[in-house]
Amino acid sequence: MATQKPIIHAKYFIGVKNLAGGVSLTADLVIHLDDNSVTGYSQVTQATHPMLDVKSRISGEFSRVDIKDENIVIITATGYPYFNWPPGFGPGPAVQPNLRLKMILDKSAQVGVATFSYLDNRSEVYKWETQKDVPVHLEKVAQQLEQEEAVNQA
Repeated sequence: MATQKPIIHAKYFIGVKNLAGGVSLTADLVIHLDDNSVTGYSQVTQATHPMLDVKSRISGEFSRVDIKDENIVIITATGYPYFNWPPGFGPGPAVQPNLRLKMILDKSAQVGVATFSYLDNRSEVYKWETQKDVPVHLEKVAQQLEQEEAVNQA
């Protein structure tokens, strides 16, 4: 039996629910409490034509901060395009980021605001777009998962 690791598996929705044509981000995160790191996957979408769909493998860090007698949680992460690189084919190409995320959450880490930038891939010339002060809501959480289970779910 594997030993328990201090990790949390959390899924966040960043955006305004039921906003037609609005940009939203879903972040499926594994938060490693032992080294304050964050890993996982994200998807930025917008129901427009052409449709926006930016998928990323993300990594970053989290911290708890006291500001004016209020404890908050800050999560910062960078995302990179996800692709499978065959084993034995070398280190792979240098991949540029396609997502930058900063979330500021309440002390329970359930609600807050986020600012994120993504590389808009809907035209021949990719460009960075930024969404500021977007609402964040925790959709799902599983605490104290075993390391192997959390990696399989992310």
